Amino acid sequence: MSAAGISVPFLTSEFGLDQIQNSYETLLPCFTSLLSSVLTAKNDYERKKNTEKIDKDVMAVPVVVTIISMCIFFRNLATNAFQIVMGLFLSSSGVGWHAIDIFNHMGISVSYQTVQHSLDYLTVDAKKRA
Repeated sequence: MSAAGISVPFLTSEFGLDQIQNSYETLLPCFTSLLSSVLTAKNDYERKKNTEKIDKDVMAVPVVVTIISMCIFFRNLATNAFQIVMGLFLSSSGVGWHAIDIFNHMGISVSYQTVQHSLDYLTVDAKKRA
């Protein structure tokens, strides 16, 4: 999902994981279904004990969104809506620049420099709205 036409304030306030999930289910139904099936399949313990983990479907959603976002980000760096949100979250949680750049190399976050540019943009936008 491209963040090119989306503002940073929108990503940090009105944008959510559900919107990304809905987009992926619409645009990539087979890939989404495959990942969901793999993540929710019974494991050896569940088969042996004839039990199933509670809310496995619900817990799989953020994992599916993360995996698909990482794959798309590696294919095209302009599809970074998820990564911008993650970068801003990591930064606001006090994570250091080195760790953010490591997450960037894994495809989970944008770079520390991009996070700082986004924060600068948020500051300018907040001043305009005040």
